[in-house]
Amino acid sequence: MTVFFNGNSNIFRSKKPVKAPNQEQVVVDRFDEFIKKQQKINQNLTRSYNALNQLYNRQQTTQQYILNQLKHFENRHQSHDQFKNQILNRLTSFDQKQSKVEDWMRQEKFAKEKLIGELKSIHESNQKIIDELSKQDDSNDELAQQLNEIMGVQQKISEQISQHELQQKEMAKKLENQEALIEKMAHQLTNFRSIIYERSHHLAEKIEDQYELTSSYIHQLLNGKDHPMTFMVTKRKDDD
Repeated sequence: MTVFFNGNSNIFRSKKPVKAPNQEQVVVDRFDEFIKKQQKINQNLTRSYNALNQLYNRQQTTQQYILNQLKHFENRHQSHDQFKNQILNRLTSFDQKQSKVEDWMRQEKFAKEKLIGELKSIHESNQKIIDELSKQDDSNDELAQQLNEIMGVQQKISEQISQHELQQKEMAKKLENQEALIEKMAHQLTNFRSIIYERSHHLAEKIEDQYELTSSYIHQLLNGKDHPMTFMVTKRKDDD
């Protein structure tokens, strides 16, 4: 009973050991390998382009954010200067009032309690102004810290862009090597065509000579001449 292999009636299982590997030659399609390498390079270039595009968009977003922060800081700085001017004006006014109060205190000894209350109010107002100035300083420190963090992020993005530029140079070098390989293959194909043309021309001449020799031989046989083959071969040698 015949044993089939995998249920296929056209393939039989051999009882003898099979020598491995049973493939003596391997055909390598270099053009196909070149196409695959080219496709891989194109894929890498596409990924690098997409990564650079994303980095560029991030850079644009970061720069816009920095500009907005600087504009906001400038507006706050202008408001801060206006606030300082108002405070200075108020302090000047308070100093004038305090001078008047002191004069009044010297003139009116019986109004000490009222004057003390006014002085206390002025002191509280001055304390509030000092607190506002302290808050403004804290806000400026926080904004400076945010700007430092933004500059750090921008530095990292610049380093990544430099790294991608190096990768782009490497990919460009590989493309130059691929172009050189293409030129070499084209040159080899041209030489191969020249060789085929020369061999085809030589073979055509041989066929033509053989045809003339055969035609002459048949013609002499029909005319009844003796030893036509020897005559033609000798003649051909003499002509050569």
